[in-house]
Amino acid sequence: EVARMYGYENISAKPLEGGAGEKVDQKLFNFIYNLKVTLSELGLTEVQTYPYFSTKVLLSLGWNEDDNLRNLVKLLNPISGETEYLRNNIWPNLLEVLDKNLRQNVKDVAVFEIGKVFDVKDETVKESWRLSMLISDKSGTEILQILKIFKNLSLDIEIKVTEPPGMAKILFHPKKFVSLFHGEENVGGGAEVHPRILDKFGVNQKVAVLEINLDNLI
Repeated sequence: EVARMYGYENISAKPLEGGAGEKVDQKLFNFIYNLKVTLSELGLTEVQTYPYFSTKVLLSLGWNEDDNLRNLVKLLNPISGETEYLRNNIWPNLLEVLDKNLRQNVKDVAVFEIGKVFDVKDETVKESWRLSMLISDKSGTEILQILKIFKNLSLDIEIKVTEPPGMAKILFHPKKFVSLFHGEENVGGGAEVHPRILDKFGVNQKVAVLEINLDNLI
C-alpha cells in the first residue's frame, strides 16, 4: 500500500539478489495424486476423516485401556475429550464412514483415504503416509474385491496369506488375512474385519479393509 501511494514509478528498478530457490521435490505428492486418480477410476470414492480417533473408535476397538492408549499420541490441548488421541491407523475411521452411510441406507460402500498416521517410536512421534481402503457391499467377496483393486495399482508389493499378528488377532478374521511386503519389509495388510468388532460399530454386513504404508514406495 505504501509503494502504491508513493508511486511505483518513483521506485528505481534493480536486479534481485541471490539465486532461485531449490526445486521442491514433488515425487511424493505426484505419487499420491496418481494413486487417487487410479483408485477413483477403479470405482472407489475418496473420503477425508479427522486425524484422530473418536471415543467411539477407541471403545469399539477395546483401546480405551491404559496399556493400549500408551501406544497412541495424546494431544496436550485437544479440541475436546473426543479428540485426545491421534490415529495410528486409518481403517477404523473408515468403519465410522461406513456406519454413517448405512444409517442413510447406503448399503454398498467402497471408499479410500490417503493421509497421515502418528506412531510413538522411542518416545518420539513419527508421522507416515498411509493408504487405507474399505469395501462392504453384501456380496460376500469383499476381501477378493479389495485385493483385486490393490493389484491393479501395480505397486511393487508381494501379497502373502498369513495369520493376523499380535493385536490383529482380535480385530480381523483369522482365516481372511494377508500381509503386504515390499522386499523383506512388512508394510501393511488386508483382511475381513472380525464380526465382534463390526457389532460394536453397529455394522451388520461383512467388511474388508486394506492399509499400507506409502513412505517406502516412492
